[in-house]
Amino acid sequence: MKIIFFHIPKTAGTALVSGLHNAFFDIKNPFRRYHFSVCPRASLSKNREQTFSDRITIAKYGIRLNGVSLVTGHIPYFEVDEALKNHEEWKSLTVLRDPVKRFISEYYYNKRKASNHFKINTNLDDYLASESAVFAGQTYLKWFSPEGDLEVAKLNIEQINIIGFQENLGKLTEKLIRDYNLRIRLKKTNKRPSKLENETDTEISDTQMNRIRELCKKDIQLYEYFSRNQTYKT
Repeated sequence: MKIIFFHIPKTAGTALVSGLHNAFFDIKNPFRRYHFSVCPRASLSKNREQTFSDRITIAKYGIRLNGVSLVTGHIPYFEVDEALKNHEEWKSLTVLRDPVKRFISEYYYNKRKASNHFKINTNLDDYLASESAVFAGQTYLKWFSPEGDLEVAKLNIEQINIIGFQENLGKLTEKLIRDYNLRIRLKKTNKRPSKLENETDTEISDTQMNRIRELCKKDIQLYEYFSRNQTYKT
């Protein structure tokens, strides 16, 4: 079995990547290179469409490499599905999270991290009026449809072999163990800076929250459709 993990930012994906990496590790062959990671910084352009195109190309290359059984990264789904049709041994995996919580988590993480990688330097009001916020609110939509078509995104998500939800990762790990014999363990990683660990989001006003919900409107529709039908793949 081989897995390609379409890692959507701030959906507990870093913990899952670590868990999958360890699950595929072969103690009898410890130097085998089995995990191909699409590095976000090595495939980052100022143009988001170019960034996505680069990552798709890199992911396709990873699928074709001999010995590779795990491909992970912030990879959009479109086009990669065509490559998977010629490699039936590959299973696709993604994790969804409540879009509003995902949006807020991404904002605070990027605002307060030390790295300059996608760092946000504006307050929440200014950010919510930016093009970056518009894109962030449509993360699922754009991840699964380059044209931003809701029905196309839904159809593409339905093609994913394994769909998990951050709110119930235990169910996902049970499925991976039961159906795919992957002994996977998850630990929490890539959290907010430690000094803010106990911070709540009460600083977000009702007006700001309404704006976030409006930005995430289509992602919410996608999330609610699949979360209502969790028996579909999970």
